Amino acid sequence: MGELAALVVVESLHKDVALFQEKEQELGRLDAAAGDGDHGTTMLRGVTAAVAAIDAQGPCSGGELLICAGDAFADAAGGASGALLAPCSQQWGASCQRQMFLLML
Repeated sequence: MGELAALVVVESLHKDVALFQEKEQELGRLDAAAGDGDHGTTMLRGVTAAVAAIDAQGPCSGGELLICAGDAFADAAGGASGALLAPCSQQWGASCQRQMFLLML
């Protein structure tokens, strides 16, 4: 189960990069209506860093990959996006690790 979870995390984040590449300008335009217009660029930068970080990891669980991705996203995205979204990934990762531990008992 751990290997499957890791594969799902890797595949999902790679798909996220493609999605944010496609939507970068639209997200920026929407953000410009109420902010500085950098949301698309910020999200793409964060997700790209998250993918680079998980691709550099050796074999590990899906939970560990989510924590790694959250750390990289926070560092690269910065600002409100990094502060709000990275902890979600980190907590999902910690939750996955707890669930895997319980399954091993």
